[in-house]
Amino acid sequence: MLRLTYSNNLGRLAHALVKNSPALCAGGTDLLFSSPSIVVPNRNLKTWLSFEIARTTGIAANISFLYLEEFLQSVLTDNGRAGVIITRDIIHSALISLFERGIKHDETEKLSDEVAAYIRAAESPDERDLRTYQLAAELSRVFEEYFLSRETMLQKWQQGNFVAAKEPFFSSERWQRSIWVKLFGTGGRLACAAAPDGRPYMTYPEALNQLSARTLVLPNELHLFGFSYMSRAYLRILSRIVQRHDVHVYALNPCREFWEDIRSRSEELREKATRIRRSRKLKEEELEASEDPFHLDDADETPALRLWGRPGREHIHILNSVTDCNFEEDFADPLECGTTLLRLLQRDILLREEERVQPPEGMDFSADESIRILACPGIQREVEVVANEIWALILRDDETERPDGRPLRFHDIAVIIADSAEYDTYRTHIASVFQEIHAIPHSISDTALAKDARVAEAVQLLLGLPLSSFLREDVLRLITHPSVAARFPEADADEWIAWAEKTGIFHGQSHEAHAGTYIEKDLYNWEQGTRRLSLGAFMSGLRSGNNKKTFSDALRGEEYLPEEFRMDSLDNAGLAVALVNSLHADARFALEQRMTFSDWATFLQGFITCYIGTTAEEDEHALAQCLNVVASLRQHQTDETLVSYRIAREFVCTGLAGLTGMQGQYLARGVSVSSFLPMRPIPFQVVFVLGLGEGRFPARDMRNPLDLRGARRMPGDVTARERDQYMFLETLISTRDRLYLSYVSRDSQTGEAIEPSSVVKEMQFMLERGYVGTEGMQRIIREHPLRRFDPEYFPSLFGNAGAPMPNFSPDALKEAAAAALSESLRAAGGGKISDRALVENKLPQAVRTLLGIADSAKPARAERDDAGRIPLRTIRKFLECPLQGWASFQLGLREEDFDDPVVRNEESFETSYMESLLIQREVFVKAWNSAAVSEENFDVILPDIYKEQVRISEMQGRTPTGFFKQAEMHRHLEVIQAWHAQLKADAESPNALIQALFGKGQESGEEKGEENIEMPSVLLDLMSGMRAELSGRSGLLSKDLLRAFVCRPKSEKSFKYTYLLQPFLDCACLSLLGKIADGFFAVHVLHTDGIKKIVFRIPGKDECRQFLETIVQDLREHAHDYLLPLDAVMDWKLQNKGGSLEDKITAVLSNTRQSNGCSFGPVRAADYSPPKDAEMLAERRLGLLFSSIIEEKEEKKQ
Repeated sequence: MLRLTYSNNLGRLAHALVKNSPALCAGGTDLLFSSPSIVVPNRNLKTWLSFEIARTTGIAANISFLYLEEFLQSVLTDNGRAGVIITRDIIHSALISLFERGIKHDETEKLSDEVAAYIRAAESPDERDLRTYQLAAELSRVFEEYFLSRETMLQKWQQGNFVAAKEPFFSSERWQRSIWVKLFGTGGRLACAAAPDGRPYMTYPEALNQLSARTLVLPNELHLFGFSYMSRAYLRILSRIVQRHDVHVYALNPCREFWEDIRSRSEELREKATRIRRSRKLKEEELEASEDPFHLDDADETPALRLWGRPGREHIHILNSVTDCNFEEDFADPLECGTTLLRLLQRDILLREEERVQPPEGMDFSADESIRILACPGIQREVEVVANEIWALILRDDETERPDGRPLRFHDIAVIIADSAEYDTYRTHIASVFQEIHAIPHSISDTALAKDARVAEAVQLLLGLPLSSFLREDVLRLITHPSVAARFPEADADEWIAWAEKTGIFHGQSHEAHAGTYIEKDLYNWEQGTRRLSLGAFMSGLRSGNNKKTFSDALRGEEYLPEEFRMDSLDNAGLAVALVNSLHADARFALEQRMTFSDWATFLQGFITCYIGTTAEEDEHALAQCLNVVASLRQHQTDETLVSYRIAREFVCTGLAGLTGMQGQYLARGVSVSSFLPMRPIPFQVVFVLGLGEGRFPARDMRNPLDLRGARRMPGDVTARERDQYMFLETLISTRDRLYLSYVSRDSQTGEAIEPSSVVKEMQFMLERGYVGTEGMQRIIREHPLRRFDPEYFPSLFGNAGAPMPNFSPDALKEAAAAALSESLRAAGGGKISDRALVENKLPQAVRTLLGIADSAKPARAERDDAGRIPLRTIRKFLECPLQGWASFQLGLREEDFDDPVVRNEESFETSYMESLLIQREVFVKAWNSAAVSEENFDVILPDIYKEQVRISEMQGRTPTGFFKQAEMHRHLEVIQAWHAQLKADAESPNALIQALFGKGQESGEEKGEENIEMPSVLLDLMSGMRAELSGRSGLLSKDLLRAFVCRPKSEKSFKYTYLLQPFLDCACLSLLGKIADGFFAVHVLHTDGIKKIVFRIPGKDECRQFLETIVQDLREHAHDYLLPLDAVMDWKLQNKGGSLEDKITAVLSNTRQSNGCSFGPVRAADYSPPKDAEMLAERRLGLLFSSIIEEKEEKKQ
């Protein structure tokens, strides 16, 4: 006998369960030796029910909790002894086996034309395997659903008949039936198959037919609790069970149902009902005769039930029809706890009141807060609003207002995230915002292990590697992952990243991966990178200044530049080479093999444990869960069909995606945060439902032509939209005191208004029309401002009247106080605010201390051994833009450090502008000097010098290869030849071009070269007492050091005065060292169509010393949080166009089509503005340069 208890209150159902359980009622030793079995839909409801039982009986021990599918399968198979139920996973594997054989033209497994055409349309074997997996996954899903809800259709298929009469289902049914028959028809693959242990496979109908011939062994007490609805197949199984055993079912029902053959025991509520409907039992054929046999879509029905209540109500009707039930109802009148808007709505649903067309008389809801709709401008603001509402409820909770006299606690509050697409985004914001607002305690359910556990992340990275292109990012993210580092704790991941950058690794396991591409040389792949690193163990490389000697591999016809490293890095280099080579070998093996699912499980378990380790207990638990998923591959083996790595990996990744966890203690400590999943009607005092935006909830019903259930609805079918709507209804009737519905009301990109969800709109219509009216609806909806420091939250700070909206964020309060002060200052200043720095400087020291205004602090210095050594490039960068130059100096960064080397996955198809300029200049210098000392023609020797120059940069991936290299070489040589022609025709052309190396100007691994001359460092004594040492490389100079040459690859029209900075710095250093004096220093700017000459007078030593010391002093001793680009300074001073420097800076910065000195660097320039004393600073630092220019002239192309 099935004994059904249904109620609108889950708590009452829990008390009914205790009352109906002799073991729970007796407790003590009876409970110890007689364990009740309770079947629940999910883990959260199991936790809640455990607490309720413990709260009622004082103990919740020795209770056997089961999940529905697990319980039914154990009954149907006699705990697995009679066979194995065919689940979706088994169908999925069998379909893959069928498709694999069918594609190989096995006549016995010939596929339909539609299936064969879809799979064979793949452009590669891997894509074919992916298509096979995806099609099998979708078909396994619908086949399982057919077994659960379309038994009649399957019976017709077995008889050779069809059901669908119209497209698109007509064609789909034909080929689906052919596949189904190959699996389940007479002689089908699964009809005659057995599990690996020999137990036969059985479908649900087959197992049900065999059930009557067996003796059922069931627990003494069997209870099913909290199911919103079940499939008709499950209900048929249940009907067989109750014929031989008593089963108690406890179902939440939002309203009273009245049966023609059962007299209600709640006569008091029956008398209050305005309409009574009687429902009768229906036979099986009557159930399938109509889409709505129970007339649940009646237009006169209560709106909430008509709109949202079909799944649960239909479930109760079907349960009554297919089983012989004893009903017991235990409804609670919501108004017994007091009259609020929420409880009145719940009562109308309970009694199935007619739709209200006007607010009820005698009820005033003007002060009611039981239902609130929160319109928020964004997700973060939505979470902030909810957190503040929670804190406000806790602070103002009045025990006397609550029926049970118990104060509101955090665990009485639930936060439900309805927007499944943004679930992770909401979780992230909830964790940070709840912590900010006084550390609101909370627990989060349904956390995805694959996203939250770093071990699971590492497993996914590892499994994806064999199918990847071995991009630099893919491999480095894996081998530098903390879980891999736990397996190899001696590794130095930073060195690995640096070596990958230096050896020019971008993608591909080996040179074979680039076959058929433009990459002809052995470049860019991991194999050449590890080979070069291995050579570096015993051969010199760039680190020792060797950029000529390479290792030639005669067999491969390739040359490799050794990547030299320190000897104390030998073990780390060996580990890197071994790890990468091992990954390559395993990946290659995986891609080449086709194995059974059992063999893949064995391989993948070893594959994972070989590379991934753990350092904490939670990591070990996560790794064990991942390995269990891999081990479950063995359950997919239905025969000896061999499958590819792609298919095995897809099964594992699907399993990993289904792993869930929990953060915190659900229901025991803090606010409960969860997703809006089915069958979760757990009651809370206060519920917040987030993410109720338009199109976000409920889910859309997507018509799937593969799912034949879409051809005609049957009783018991639940679409995704109906599922979500019923969850909303369950939440509505389960909430005890307050229900908050929130949504994002503004588009984050355009700012356009967004409407709320359809369920929110429908509720608004119900409430406005029949409960509160227009004014009352306006009170229910709260529009929250964009900023958390808006005056609506803190009216007293802004001198406004009215009650504030709740906001308990300490940071928001500070921001509001600052905004209020800003308004006050603006009002006092006639609408303007004085410059903050000027105001602060005028304040007395006592006031500054009181306000917490710190004096200008000296910039922090990096802890470096060479703290007194400053490269000349740092001085140049500082003068080009004090903001970026100072930030780079403080952070110890060079320009090449600005980009993340890990994510650089593509080689250079075109050399960067600065790199190209350096290459062209170096080639030009070498060719010019070589032609001057030999009888060879410049144009003849130029190509060979260029090729030698780019040979190393090509290996490092900084310059292109293949035809990209040839095209770029052609362009570069044209520019170099143009420079040669201009300089050759110049009367002042030098015999040789050189560069000065000041101090340690020669970088590690850099060839000194005959065109370089060494000079001592430039030593400066600063006012702070420290000594600075300037070192670096000069620009191009003549041998007499009186001429500088600047090469620019564009026409003379593109000339900029900023080109003069490097030559003048060289001039100042040479003068200070006594290398030049009392004369003129000429600067020749070479363009492709002419030479622009500018002559400086050579400043004296003292002038140069003061000039350099001022710059270094400013760089080291002061902060430079302003914009002063050299482009603007030079144009302002030397083009004589008038106007202020500040206006010129603004004009330069506003020109978005052209970069400037501040465009690139570690700091976002848009956040800063020009200094008020820009002209003074410019004169202070560059006055000597301005005053030293004495002549300008141009020489056009001959």
